Amino acid sequence: MTRVEERVRKTIADNLALKWEDVTPEKHFFHDLGVEDDLEWQEVLNALESEFGNCLVPDHYREQMTNVRAVIDYFSDHKS
Repeated sequence: MTRVEERVRKTIADNLALKWEDVTPEKHFFHDLGVEDDLEWQEVLNALESEFGNCLVPDHYREQMTNVRAVIDYFSDHKS
């Protein structure tokens, strides 16, 4: 596991009040992790952007981030 994956999983777990080990790369935010609406999803993304030094995620990437793996991949490629 990379440091980016560890940071992404921990930030998501903390934001959604989940156990770190339950936030695995294949988990879908809305179906598996309990994200209930776009506002809650925005809060998760805001926490991730802050964790990675205000690395802002453009809208066209946000729409593609349906699972944890997509978020890990994005921040692996765009981290500051």
